[in-house]
Amino acid sequence: MHVSKTTIVNWEKGKIIPGIPELTMLCEIYKVPSDYIFLPIKSTNSRKIRR
Repeated sequence: MHVSKTTIVNWEKGKIIPGIPELTMLCEIYKVPSDYIFLPIKSTNSRKIRR
C-alpha cells in the first residue's frame, strides 16, 4: 500500500477513515469483510479509570 505511516496512525486513532481503494486492499490483505474494519470491537479487558 502506498500510504504514509501518519495516515495509518490516523486510521488507527479514528481520526480519518481509509478511502474505497485502501479499504479494498485492507480487506484483501486481512481477508475480512469491510464491516469488520469499521465496526467497533468491544474489549474483554476494558476497565473504568478511577479519578
